[in-house]
Amino acid sequence: MLDLGRAQAAIELVEHALAHEPDDPELLDVLACAQIEVDPRRAQVSAARLAGVDPGGHRGYLLGSIAVLQLGYVQEAIRLAQTAALNAPSHAPCHAHLAQALARDARQLDRGRASARTALELAPNSALSHVAAGNVELHAGRRPAARRHYRRALELDPTNTTAQMNLAVIGGVERDVGGTLQSLQALLALEPNEAGARDLFDHFFQNAVIDLLWVVTFAALILSGILH
Repeated sequence: MLDLGRAQAAIELVEHALAHEPDDPELLDVLACAQIEVDPRRAQVSAARLAGVDPGGHRGYLLGSIAVLQLGYVQEAIRLAQTAALNAPSHAPCHAHLAQALARDARQLDRGRASARTALELAPNSALSHVAAGNVELHAGRRPAARRHYRRALELDPTNTTAQMNLAVIGGVERDVGGTLQSLQALLALEPNEAGARDLFDHFFQNAVIDLLWVVTFAALILSGILH
């Protein structure tokens, strides 16, 4: 994932090149990828330009779906991801992203699971496929299945921050102190400036301290009763 400074620098360079070659699909692809990091709305526009230049390809629709999903437009994200998957039926990332978009609609979890299964069949050793399958299961409330996919994703790619973050989320829900702290520490080692991880770490730590205080207080009351 690009950091903000490098993404902005990439955007400026590509926009300069596009001034001379406005319909270059490779430049539009790079531009949309960089913009997703800093400005999903602009990425949506660039992805639409790419889809217009290459309507039979999948990249414009895939990048557009990623951008609009970040903006919260779930149905539009599903529509674009479906087009990407239709245009590239053997490309696992298209099915993986379609699965993740479908998982955001509680009525379409079964379709999301089917798309994740297709991604896994096409690329069983892809961390992205396992993260997508894990995300579907997490949205469905099937935490053990989600955990298995995230752990497999990390076996394939130990730097996958999404899998680390979601394992921490699962640990937090299940009040697994050791597992949650381990996942958060691994995530912060990979992404020291990850605000979501720091917020989750702070929230979990505060809850753990409160729980510990209750235990200490209860133990003190019991001891007080024994001693008196």
